[in-house]
Amino acid sequence: MLFLKKMDEVMDTSCSISNLHSFSQESIPEQLQIRNEIYDNETFEQFKELVIKYLKPKEDCLTFTTSRWEEFRSIKSKVTTVEPLLGWMVVYIHAYIIMYEDQGEKYHSHYEILNIAKDGDVSIRDFYAMLCKWMKFIDAPNRVLTKVDNVNKC
Repeated sequence: MLFLKKMDEVMDTSCSISNLHSFSQESIPEQLQIRNEIYDNETFEQFKELVIKYLKPKEDCLTFTTSRWEEFRSIKSKVTTVEPLLGWMVVYIHAYIIMYEDQGEKYHSHYEILNIAKDGDVSIRDFYAMLCKWMKFIDAPNRVLTKVDNVNKC
């Protein structure tokens, strides 16, 4: 029963700014922590397919994807989580667009959250919980955290 209580704490999807500051590796029970994923060619190919599908690069696809891949790996390597790597990939892609649009321009790609979450093999609820965590990982500005929080409440 104690294990289930700890799982509920890990799966908390509230995304308020005050709650975001409490997300950390320490909140995951030690027995649930997984080692960092090995990034191989197959993983890169999955990432590349998702980037092309959702970010629709206007420039050289390989160069764009490789830049995004290095950025994704750099951020993801700083945390150990129980969520699936594929889920983090789609969260990264969505966060990339949110941060791009925070600079004042509309991104040229449009998709449904249900579709991107499905491609990441995560539920909508888990997608938004992971998105909140990701935004904290990258130290997104409070205005972005508030926007994500408002969408998460709907």
